Amino acid sequence: MNGEHKTNRLEDRGIELERRAYERRSRYLILFLTLNYKPEYREDITIDDLRRHRNRLFKNIECNELLSGINAYIWKMEEGPTSGLHIHLLIFYSGNHRADIHIAQRIGEYWERVVTRGLGAYWSSNGEKDRLAERGLDIGVGRIDRNDTRGREAIRTIIRYLARSGQEMDDRPWHGRTFGTSRLD
Repeated sequence: MNGEHKTNRLEDRGIELERRAYERRSRYLILFLTLNYKPEYREDITIDDLRRHRNRLFKNIECNELLSGINAYIWKMEEGPTSGLHIHLLIFYSGNHRADIHIAQRIGEYWERVVTRGLGAYWSSNGEKDRLAERGLDIGVGRIDRNDTRGREAIRTIIRYLARSGQEMDDRPWHGRTFGTSRLD
């Protein structure tokens, strides 16, 4: 499958999830995290480790009070030359809450301490949104309502970013999915 066709297919899948999420609920806290590893552990982390940690995080949505607010998500596994293996995670969190910066921080800390048992690190766009907004960027995080067309287009910009080609793991001896979404029944 050529890269452009794959990118379009993944983008369509992500935007369809966003559309269906807002058909289901009128408001979400949109969280955008990069889940990675502390620099001293990055060289030793394998794709299987990353996949196992990702699966543990998603499995815990069912039984953890903090994670139970996650209504939908889109993830992308990547590998960067300095950041190593990592996951970008776009979360549609219950709109009944307001403290997106705090909730994103708590999920990041949960990744660090519980999911990866101390190996993990994270970065949150929610914690940087004021600085990014000062630069004139629509960042698509925070409390975004169904009728907020500018906010929803910013979410779709994040989805397009996640669906793009680049930082792929083609040179690795692992051929699993690097992009996925939760299900919306």
